[in-house]
Amino acid sequence: MSITVNGYLNQYYSGTFRFGALASSREGRDKQSLTNADMHAVKSALKDLKEYDYDDGDGEDLTKKVQAYVQTYNNMIDSVGSLGSEDTEQYLKKMKKLTKEQRSELEDIGISVQSDGKLKIDKEQLGKTSRMKVNKVFGKDAGYSAQLEGYMKKTANVIRLKNIGVPKQDQQLFDSLQQTLNNSQVNISV
Repeated sequence: MSITVNGYLNQYYSGTFRFGALASSREGRDKQSLTNADMHAVKSALKDLKEYDYDDGDGEDLTKKVQAYVQTYNNMIDSVGSLGSEDTEQYLKKMKKLTKEQRSELEDIGISVQSDGKLKIDKEQLGKTSRMKVNKVFGKDAGYSAQLEGYMKKTANVIRLKNIGVPKQDQQLFDSLQQTLNNSQVNISV
C-alpha cells in the first residue's frame, strides 16, 4: 500500500505539530507555533529523504516524499516570513539564497525556484527523473540539507531567545511576569 503526499505531510507534521499538515488547521494559529511546526516538518522531510534507499527504492514513493518536502518548505518560508523580525529575516534570506544556489540541481529533478524563494514542482518531470538525481540534492552526501538545517536551527534559537511571534496576550503576560521578577527582591539564606 502506497502512502499519499498527504500521508507524508502527516508524518512530517507529527505529534504536537500535527495541526501544520492541513491548511484548515493552520488558520488561527500563532506565528511562532506555525514556524516551529514547519521547521520540524522540513527537518523530518529532509531526514526521510537522506535515509531513502536510492538504489532500490520505489520511484513513485520518492516523488511523493519530494512533493511533501516542497509543501513543508513553502510553508516554512511563509511562516518565518510572517514573523516580521529582522533577526529571523536574515536567516530567511540565507535559506532562500541557499535554495537559489541549488537551482540547477533542483530544476534537474523538476523543482523550480520561484522569485519569492518558494519551490514549485513539475510533477511530470519529477516523475521521470532518476532516483540518483534526487539523491544528489537530498541524499546523505548532499550539503544542501545540512546547510538548510543549520539555518533553521539558528532561526529557531533566535525565535526562542527573543520570543518572536509569541501571541500578544502571551507576550504581555510574559512581560508582566518579567517585570514582577525584576522588581522583587529574592532573599536566599543558607
